Amino acid sequence: MKNIWLRGGISSGEAFFDQHEYQIVGRAYIDAYLLEQQTAVYPRIVIDGKIIQEFEYKTAKEFIEKMNEKKKGGLQYPNWGKSIIFDWYLYDNKLLIKQDVSLFIDYLSFFFEDGYIDEHTYLNKIVSGLEENLYKSANTYVKYRWVLNYLKTVSIKVEAPLKIKLTGVIRKINSL
Repeated sequence: MKNIWLRGGISSGEAFFDQHEYQIVGRAYIDAYLLEQQTAVYPRIVIDGKIIQEFEYKTAKEFIEKMNEKKKGGLQYPNWGKSIIFDWYLYDNKLLIKQDVSLFIDYLSFFFEDGYIDEHTYLNKIVSGLEENLYKSANTYVKYRWVLNYLKTVSIKVEAPLKIKLTGVIRKINSL
């Protein structure tokens, strides 16, 4: 794993692709671009909130619960953990990241789930990268701090058997 962090936006609507001219145009493309530029800010993929109503859900909470319910028609990928969309509502008042968007892809929680292949090694690499780069630049500090707080938040829900295995890395996360 390299110390490369990405951000992006996912929207919906019309978009047109011209493979010969290598062009993409349309409202959905513009909305996704604006989400990435103006809203994502930190290393994450933000999902346009308008998708909630387009899928005929009333609230972000309802949408997140349904999308993360694999056995009941939610999103599922063989190399992903329990949640695809970060579930703000699991953490009560223990959130260490500001809820500034309704939806984003939950790309770190699966490292804290039992059964993920070699979660300890990958988590250590991520945390070492954060530790190494956190204070290198004032321009990137807030982005690394956000990722670190995201890791601290998702580590709260680690189940007992795995918590023992990950004690060292969780301690390191909480010390930064």
